[in-house]
Amino acid sequence: MKTFLMIIFFLCALQIYAQDRLRTGLIIGYNSSQFIGKDKPGIKQSSLPGFYLGGIIDYPLSPRMDIFSNVALGLRGTRINTYSNQYEDVYGIYFDIPFLLKVNILIDKAVKPFVVGGCALDYNVLMFGHGPLYDIKKLDLGFVSGVGFGLKKLELSIRYNYGLTTIDNSELNQNIRSSTLSILIGIYFK
Repeated sequence: MKTFLMIIFFLCALQIYAQDRLRTGLIIGYNSSQFIGKDKPGIKQSSLPGFYLGGIIDYPLSPRMDIFSNVALGLRGTRINTYSNQYEDVYGIYFDIPFLLKVNILIDKAVKPFVVGGCALDYNVLMFGHGPLYDIKKLDLGFVSGVGFGLKKLELSIRYNYGLTTIDNSELNQNIRSSTLSILIGIYFK
């Protein structure tokens, strides 16, 4: 929790320091998640609809490159087909804080395509459902990549978060990681 508060403090300090160039806004979207890894549970999995909601922080380094982050709350869900052919749903609520480098491809056009890449720190707030995973690590680190385009104060992007750390915190210490595809809409204030 201390790490999470330090990150929030750093982002707020950055906003105060760089207020003239810093762009802020809101981000909303849809999450589609599954478990990956050699010990993933069940016979088969399918994703359940989830949401993504938070604030954007975008600091331009040059016309071509931005440092991009957001603090968001996301719901991730997976339906697991267990060995007895029963379906069990597992949901997790996460604070998602990605640290991304955004590269703008066409800077002189009305529609500005971009690519993003970096890492994300995810903090598990709550896991619920009737699934087999109950003992989950609080912190999850992932690699994030994505594409999108901007049009004035609006951005549409698709991001993929590939979990790098195992999320199982039980005695079994199974190799289970998270995998999330997000479709996001960002709206800037200025």
